[in-house]
Amino acid sequence: MTPDPARTTIRQVAVEGGQVSVTWRDGHCSRYHAFWLRRAHERSRPDGPNGTAQVLAKGSDGRVGIAAAGVTSEGDLEVTWQSDSSVSRYEAAWLREHCYSAAERARRRRPLRLWGASIAERLPQSDYVSVQEDETARLALYEQVLDCGFSLVRGVPARHGEVLAAATVFGLVSPTPYADDPKDPELENIRVDARVPVNTRKCDFLGPHTDTCWRGSLSGLIYLHCLKAHGQGGETLLVDGFTAAERLRAEAPEAFAVLSEVPLNFAAKVTNGDDWRARGRVISLGPDQEVCGLRFNAGSIHQLDLPEALIEPVHSALERFQEALNDEALWLKIALLPGDLLVIDNQRVLHGRTAFDPSQGDRHLQTCSTRRDEFHNRYRHLARKCGHEDWNRELSWGVI
Repeated sequence: MTPDPARTTIRQVAVEGGQVSVTWRDGHCSRYHAFWLRRAHERSRPDGPNGTAQVLAKGSDGRVGIAAAGVTSEGDLEVTWQSDSSVSRYEAAWLREHCYSAAERARRRRPLRLWGASIAERLPQSDYVSVQEDETARLALYEQVLDCGFSLVRGVPARHGEVLAAATVFGLVSPTPYADDPKDPELENIRVDARVPVNTRKCDFLGPHTDTCWRGSLSGLIYLHCLKAHGQGGETLLVDGFTAAERLRAEAPEAFAVLSEVPLNFAAKVTNGDDWRARGRVISLGPDQEVCGLRFNAGSIHQLDLPEALIEPVHSALERFQEALNDEALWLKIALLPGDLLVIDNQRVLHGRTAFDPSQGDRHLQTCSTRRDEFHNRYRHLARKCGHEDWNRELSWGVI
């Protein structure tokens, strides 16, 4: 992609205190702090980021001083430092690309498609064979998951363990503590089994939740592959957690603030004796206060261990958020058929299940998970290879 000259042409430069102010031809004004510029200068050196630690040269007042700044004949920024009279040069296009104003940071983020139940009319879906054989189809699938947090892949062979092969399209499969067979430590079965005391082995209603909240780094992408479908229930529920969080922010800002600021205890005990515990915020926010990840499962929230003044606000905030998640106007219900595979961003989209009667038929899904960061890496690699201009956009961080 050729840079827009209006965005990458410096019109004016000024030194203002400890910052350099750059005005571009398109009218945008970028301000670069001296520490930021000096750090960029040091990192550009061969021994900078991965070599010997650098010590920033400071003046007698403890600050990094700028003696002068101007535009070179090539149109780049040139900065002269007070401490040692050294000169640093910064390519104009690079400077604009890394401008850290709120507007430019927002511009660099990949836009998300927030959704509710009406997404059923334009369901993100793909064909399994095409995804395996055609890089363009695979990239389209990646973009559906990035934009909406999920996609439905049709035509995955309804056979044991096929979900593991399907998941490798996105990354390496992670082990699960709920594996039935030690020979398949990454594979979990979802079917009624009274011997296993977890909600996935039951048949009653299961509300929207994210998986493995009780892990420090909860599952990234999860995969639900249908082997047998129940004809009268057991529909899969999906809820865009970002939509619910933004509704909470608009309607109950105090509750939103509590859930995005106060870390809670999450825990789970597994039949093999494992005792998982983690601490984290229900709503994760990025540097511009954008929602970037969710950690929520009402059944995994441990006893509140908080200062007394926070007990009631946290309890009330959790109730308000659960009310938002249980609004059926946000629910997408999908009756998975044998061969259907749901790919879900577990740190954005919550999933659940409607109740069903196991005496009226079997319901059998298989599931596994992969890491989000590995998926993001694969997306950037493929998007760049296919020449997509958005390959370098910042992707939603997930739970932090």
